[in-house]
Amino acid sequence: MMLVLYATANFKMSFTPRFMVLLTVLLLYGGYSAITLNLLSGVQMFLTYLPAALIFTLDKGYQHDLLKSVSKWLCIMIAVSFVYYLMAKVIPLPHSTFIVPNNDFYYPYDNYYLFLDNPIYKNAEAGILRFGAFFLEPGHLAMTCCLMLFAFRYQFKEYPWLWITLPCILFSFSLTGYLIFVISWMLLKIRNIANVIISVVVIAGSWLFVTDIWNGGNNAVNILVVQRLEPDKEKGIKGNNRTFKKTDAFFRQCVKDGRIWTGVGQKDMGERIAGSGFKIFMLRYGIIGTIFAFLIYICLINPKANRRYAYSFLLIIFLLFLQRAYPSWYSWLFYYTIGIGIMRNEPFFTAYQRRKHAEKEARKLRKQNKRQAIATQ
Repeated sequence: MMLVLYATANFKMSFTPRFMVLLTVLLLYGGYSAITLNLLSGVQMFLTYLPAALIFTLDKGYQHDLLKSVSKWLCIMIAVSFVYYLMAKVIPLPHSTFIVPNNDFYYPYDNYYLFLDNPIYKNAEAGILRFGAFFLEPGHLAMTCCLMLFAFRYQFKEYPWLWITLPCILFSFSLTGYLIFVISWMLLKIRNIANVIISVVVIAGSWLFVTDIWNGGNNAVNILVVQRLEPDKEKGIKGNNRTFKKTDAFFRQCVKDGRIWTGVGQKDMGERIAGSGFKIFMLRYGIIGTIFAFLIYICLINPKANRRYAYSFLLIIFLLFLQRAYPSWYSWLFYYTIGIGIMRNEPFFTAYQRRKHAEKEARKLRKQNKRQAIATQ
């Protein structure tokens, strides 16, 4: 569809040397996947990343319009889903059964048509169903909302539809979502020691409120999120549940015998592999495949983009990769490509921050002129 639109519409596009390098990396990655997995996987890998490459070529104005359009409609759908989710808490609503095709990992869902209800996302101790909208996991929703916010640089005032992402992230009770939200906000907002002090005070106050003041710690946020950060001898923290012990053992075995370089392929993974972290991706595609994925994200950084913003975004993607490892998902590729693209020739300040900075400088100038006038008199 994108190729047809690009061929027939009068889009402003730029086929830079960086795009040609990106296209070459895509071809090499597709060829590598065809050799290590199968031909169909190679073609699929190339076609999966190709739309991101085409978005990369768009003019900055088109990218911005596309970002607003896609995000606005996604927020509208999420808002409707969230209202329906709240209604389901107080009144019985019609639903049916939904089973993920060719996947034994997920239990059958109760499909409420506007959101999914799964037994594994209910916690008897917390007494709440985690909200995931129409995503298979609440963490997927939280991750997408966080990347959307980073692409818009948390400009709620200029893009009011973003407000719906906050209750969605909150009610997802996703540890990854909470951490990425805080880290990405700090990457964008912290600029001096005053910002650091304020951030530390807010985080410490929130931690104290959730773990002690709010119902003595017996609340959903503490049970489902904060307590998962407690130290664990084997896993580091209790919330480190991306892989199972058998997967960790198989990963160590593949590192030892060298298979980790090219991966073991889909067929050889079998029941020994379960989870969604970086180990799963490296077992499937190998270190070489991981390097190709990393190179794609490097090439998607526009040469004229704000470097601090671009590499901050890349850091967020890396942190997500450690936990989720879905680099070909468009909840990653879309917001990453466009978020960096619209920051071409832009200072790190957001439009709102530039306006506030200009107002501050104007106040300083007025005070200076007033003092000079008084001195002259």
